[in-house]
Amino acid sequence: MRQVDLKPDDPYFAQWSAYRRAYWRSLGLTALFFFGGGFATLALSALLPALGRIFPAAFLPWLALAIWASQAPVKWPCPRCGKPFCSSRWAHNGFARSCMNCGLPKWAPNETGRRS
Repeated sequence: MRQVDLKPDDPYFAQWSAYRRAYWRSLGLTALFFFGGGFATLALSALLPALGRIFPAAFLPWLALAIWASQAPVKWPCPRCGKPFCSSRWAHNGFARSCMNCGLPKWAPNETGRRS
């Protein structure tokens, strides 16, 4: 199943649309915090030579924000079971193609995962 195969009248269309928005928002914020924070820290270290010596410590808050922003799609709940789609009690797979708890395929249009 692919994302483009979903139709607006499918039962899980709203949930998959929310996942897609969360994914892109997470990707944008992660890039902003990681690269924007890195460039801002570099610019400040050029202006303030003392900051150049503590560059790794000055970049840590930006890195923490980037890691925090990247977790939204990973913790996104499955439309069928409501548990995190990419992790189960003992395993984690950020690239999961089906729910790690109930087995619902990613982008499935309905309960069975098949188009009716």
